[in-house]
Amino acid sequence: MQFVKHGGDTRPWSYALSYPHFFKRLLISEPHVITNAEVIINGKKHEAISFLHTSVIWIVGSSPFLLNSELIIRFSESIERHPHLSAVDPRLNKPIYECFGFKYDNRANLGKLNFMWIVKEIRGKPNKNSLYLLTRCIVCGQINPTGINLSRGIIYNGNRNKSVMNPPNTWNEYTIDDLRKIGLVVEKWDKENLKNYMTQGLLIPEENDVKKLNIKNCKCQCINCVNMITYDAKDCFV
Repeated sequence: MQFVKHGGDTRPWSYALSYPHFFKRLLISEPHVITNAEVIINGKKHEAISFLHTSVIWIVGSSPFLLNSELIIRFSESIERHPHLSAVDPRLNKPIYECFGFKYDNRANLGKLNFMWIVKEIRGKPNKNSLYLLTRCIVCGQINPTGINLSRGIIYNGNRNKSVMNPPNTWNEYTIDDLRKIGLVVEKWDKENLKNYMTQGLLIPEENDVKKLNIKNCKCQCINCVNMITYDAKDCFV
């Protein structure tokens, strides 16, 4: 309640959600609480609740850093035992698990209802001397540095007629020196277009695609939800 009234840092707050089955979409305008859980941390009681709103089941906590994968799985199991949607709307006499759990991306699913844990992304700060080798957490979606840094000069050097585009992120951006080295006359660009180009994602020669690196079964811990990430080169980008 204090956060709602006065605001503050949003990063400690997270939520989980389960989208409905695509062909059995529900539209419920008024939120309905499905179940709740009491969590005791250092002797203090906290609460998390799941509720149905529009076409999504949401799980939220009353305190920052409250949600974790184990708690979300517990909610999923509890909700699945809930017999019918008629408990929240008398017109909907069907098992709740028939309508929810639609998988919409490649994130890890927590629980049989395919809950996805969403944590506000931590932004990175580009390194002017090198590029971060990055991978994405399949639980919360956070972009993570793997601990491996790559030479800017080596990555950019090659046949630029065949290039691959890496996704835009806050960890790796072009520097002015980068653009000059690849042959762009930056002095003729206006500031807005130059900034947009520098942050749009790195275009690198296909021969230097990081997905071709000899990286297999490596691990790093997510800086956001602390999930242990196992990744291969195919999961990486810059």
